Amino acid sequence: MTRLLLFLAAASAVAQTPPAALVSGSWINENGEHPGITQLVVRQDQGRILVHAWGSCTPLDCDWGEAAGDIWNGSLSVNFDHGFAMERLQLVPLPGERLIAVTSVEYRDGSGRTNNSTAEFYTREKAAAEGAEALKARALLTQVADAYRNLPAARLEFTQVRTRSGEKTEIRSEVQTTLLFSPPNRWRRESAPGGELRVEIADGHTDWTVFPKANEYQKTPEGAATRPFEFHRIDQVRGTPEILRQEKLADVDCTVVHVPLGRTTTEDVWVDDATHLVRRSVMQSPNSREEVTYTSIQLGVTIPPEALAYDPEAVHAVNGRSSMQHPETMIGRTAPDVTLRDLDGHEVNLRDLRGKVVLLDFWATWCGPCRESMPVIELLHRSAPADKLAVFGVDDEAPEVTSGFLKKFGYTVPSLVDGVHAATRAFLINAYPTTVLIDRDGRVTFYKPGAEAEAIRDALRAAGVW
Repeated sequence: MTRLLLFLAAASAVAQTPPAALVSGSWINENGEHPGITQLVVRQDQGRILVHAWGSCTPLDCDWGEAAGDIWNGSLSVNFDHGFAMERLQLVPLPGERLIAVTSVEYRDGSGRTNNSTAEFYTREKAAAEGAEALKARALLTQVADAYRNLPAARLEFTQVRTRSGEKTEIRSEVQTTLLFSPPNRWRRESAPGGELRVEIADGHTDWTVFPKANEYQKTPEGAATRPFEFHRIDQVRGTPEILRQEKLADVDCTVVHVPLGRTTTEDVWVDDATHLVRRSVMQSPNSREEVTYTSIQLGVTIPPEALAYDPEAVHAVNGRSSMQHPETMIGRTAPDVTLRDLDGHEVNLRDLRGKVVLLDFWATWCGPCRESMPVIELLHRSAPADKLAVFGVDDEAPEVTSGFLKKFGYTVPSLVDGVHAATRAFLINAYPTTVLIDRDGRVTFYKPGAEAEAIRDALRAAGVW
């Protein structure tokens, strides 16, 4: 943190209280492989300086939206309220059309995560002139965004089909969802990914995720831009949009617009010519495709107040993250007691493995980094003493898909089926691959997404495997 403050002070000296023109424009992160924030767009509007940010996510960057900034101590300062965290950026222009962004994160979800600061460098992106057709497409997207920004109370039903491609494999999932929306930011979304009912409720103050069958819930403070859809920001896309054609979709006249979303991801949207609401969207990236079809859109409906509220005490629900709210806090704690089945249908219970060190590799066949790390996991499985170490993959795909992949490449490491994400939720997995190490007493001693081979070996040595 001290080094960041010193660097920021030095950068501020380069550009004392910069005029807005120095920071206005589009800025691309110079770290193309592992960026934190991939792009920043700074613009002026009626005397205000607005900053739009996109955080690195997969397959689509997370759109943080726009926030107003202030000139402070020779730099532009802006806050992004995500609800669970407050992200503060200080932007300082550097010579040579470059920019430094110092980011400070303050976590407010009670997870125990450590607040941190980072610094990243950006290069100004040269804006390309857009023709009349692109401007026409942008005008239509503005109408779409306005329709969602001013959406009345509504009930929407839609089907989401996701396809993920791996090494000669293709995983397809289909989820039916019902969404109730009450302006400006209260909503309820019900779906059953993996077969287990999941209810998400935003009550205007708190975001709740409820699993009725398990009678568990999770909650975070509601962010400033909490919405159940992203179409209210579709006019702020980074690429040049294009109108493709007119098409009738279920007797509804639509205009199909191609929307570049950045970092090799695109989206085609079918815009209802009468309401400017999206009737269908298809998002594609190199290894995935997501198609959403809205089968019912009812506007001006009456929504019962109880549908947009949740009281865990009334149903005696358990906070699913009360004891281990974030991966960083799991180290040193007793591992969750999870029972899964292997590819042959046999049950494996983590508690029954006490006395051995257990290595869990959360992975998927479609995940490139997972495939790259698989030889290391296989080698550990084959070389470590069986009475000291038990190695398991944990995959949420169909058993035949996982089994086919392992057989094709000759892997013998056993993999457990996490079809309803019981282990993924219990271990708070949010990235693939993630390696978790549990010692002989059942305590988590190592937890790291994308862990390097040497780091895993060091952790195993520390656990007494070798």
